[in-house]
Amino acid sequence: MTRDEPRIEVKGGDIDAVLDMNASPQDVYAAISDPQQIMQWWGADNAYKPTNWRCDLRVGGRWRSEGVAPGGQTFFVEGEYLAIEPHRVLEYTWNVSWMPLPTTRVRWELTPIATGTRVRVKHTGFGANTDAARSHSEERSGGWAAVLIWLNRYLKR
Repeated sequence: MTRDEPRIEVKGGDIDAVLDMNASPQDVYAAISDPQQIMQWWGADNAYKPTNWRCDLRVGGRWRSEGVAPGGQTFFVEGEYLAIEPHRVLEYTWNVSWMPLPTTRVRWELTPIATGTRVRVKHTGFGANTDAARSHSEERSGGWAAVLIWLNRYLKR
């Protein structure tokens, strides 16, 4: 994995995405947990853009992102926070409006390394729906590969 390319593994219905970033765990955590920061980096004109992001950042609290795809279709993603360890772990459920999926889980793990932070995203629970897991992992579809690249670009500013 080069510095700007995430390592993505899809095994069955689980995604494991990793990228080393030249930013502190505190800065990464703020960027993935603060709705004002998330709105600045998550999405791209050729993929989708959030138009609203709100959260109640506490275990049991809810979050919701609403946005628009390039063709003008609106969407939402929402869930509930399951684990919060500032600067280390952020985990939540993931429910999408654009395809029928069971509730899945997203877990961000932030590990300090000599050059900054190793950012790992584990998205689990797709079960036998490996096509949905692959779709959620790919850069071209705005999946986790793209999300990590967008986050890394934001943190480099």
